[in-house]
Amino acid sequence: MEELYKPLRSLRKKSLYLAYSGGSDSSAMLHAMHSVGLKDVQCVYVDHGWSELGQQWKIWCQKQVERYGYHFTSFSIQARNMEGEGLEDASRKGRYECLSSVLDAHSVMCVAQHADDQAETLLIQLLRGKGVEGLAGMPRSQPLGKGTMLRPWLDVGKDTITQYIHKHSIEYIDDPSNADTHLDRNFIRHHIIPAMKEHRWIQAPKLIARTAEHLQAHLLVQKDWYVMKKKECSVNGQVSVRKLRSMEAPVLSTFIKMWLEDEHDTHPTKLACDLITHSILQKKGGVTIQWEKGQAFIKGDTIEVQKLNNFSEDACMLSP
Repeated sequence: MEELYKPLRSLRKKSLYLAYSGGSDSSAMLHAMHSVGLKDVQCVYVDHGWSELGQQWKIWCQKQVERYGYHFTSFSIQARNMEGEGLEDASRKGRYECLSSVLDAHSVMCVAQHADDQAETLLIQLLRGKGVEGLAGMPRSQPLGKGTMLRPWLDVGKDTITQYIHKHSIEYIDDPSNADTHLDRNFIRHHIIPAMKEHRWIQAPKLIARTAEHLQAHLLVQKDWYVMKKKECSVNGQVSVRKLRSMEAPVLSTFIKMWLEDEHDTHPTKLACDLITHSILQKKGGVTIQWEKGQAFIKGDTIEVQKLNNFSEDACMLSP
């Protein structure tokens, strides 16, 4: 199974961690890490509070990890109690906070996500109406806390991992929540992708994942473009409304979104970016555009941005 081993061999000199749930994918990666001779791997288990079996699974996972001579750390969170977020998003956020807490600048957290996971992510984002950044899916490598999160098997299909599990008789936890098709990801996993593979596109997960890879390359180009445009449109360190008018509306809306995220750490809706763009191009000074957790006030040649805590609409424009 060289397709699984090769990405792991290159990690021999790293300070390695594994996000280990005891599920099939992370159990396969645990076995593969040991098979290629990786030493001193730190395995991190997160109980999301979904199941009463969470503590039993923790004990089982610890025993599996210790069988391989690796180290085990565990966390417990209550994803169901996180307000304002869906269960899947809250669980992901809580899990990443736990995983990031154990890393230093030299650490790499391996996650056993694969091409089918990438395909599911892209389809979820597509059905949520996301833009390029959302459709680019999960990057192979990204910052996590002080360290790095790495997905070594992002090019590997689920079928390959399943074959590896059967070949080596690897034990794993079968979490019943993975069959709950009320959750978006599970619905796509159990209904949409199997239908694609059975009736028309047998390589659907890998092809969809390849699209995400293309979009990631496009995203890098877009980020370089943003840096260039911000420099061109700035006066004395501030973005000039007058210079922004040189852009077409769709391009300006994209720039506004990236600028607000980059300079002000706020995430406006598409409607908010379009309203700001319209106000700039129509030379409507003195207007305020509000969105969840933020507002922008166009005044003369500047855009003043503030954080909000009590606004829950998609977006709106307030005239002077």
